[in-house]
Amino acid sequence: MRIREFAKKLGVSERVVRHYEARGLLRPPRTTNGYRTFTPGDLLRAEWIRDLIGAGFSTKEIRTVVPYFEKSGPVVGEVCRTTLETKLAQIDRLLDDLRCRRAVVAERLSSLDANDLQSSARPPKPPATSRRTDHERTQHPRAALPADRRLRPRRELP
Repeated sequence: MRIREFAKKLGVSERVVRHYEARGLLRPPRTTNGYRTFTPGDLLRAEWIRDLIGAGFSTKEIRTVVPYFEKSGPVVGEVCRTTLETKLAQIDRLLDDLRCRRAVVAERLSSLDANDLQSSARPPKPPATSRRTDHERTQHPRAALPADRRLRPRRELP
């Protein structure tokens, strides 16, 4: 099947399919005139890729397990299992961090509800968070922009 039909079956744009190919996640053969031809096996692989990206995997992480998608056996299962367990642990650390942040916000909210707004009251210290890797920091949902990158209000055109 050609790229348009493939992308439609996968539920993504043709651009996304080309991105997967550029990142080395898909390697469809080409016809003599240069058209990509996708097989049902490519569709299964792309579904895995799409789902893993949706779960928070980077294309670099996915590239480590892509060679094992069509294979089977104990070694393959162990590689995939290790990769998935590592990501699950990373997600758990992020959830713990979000729970801590939520507790701080909830505590501040409850102090507002209690009308305990004394000027000398100190804000509570946020709980210590676990150490996160650089990759986990980039995977944080809706990370706040640094002060120098905050969005500025739109200016009126003359």
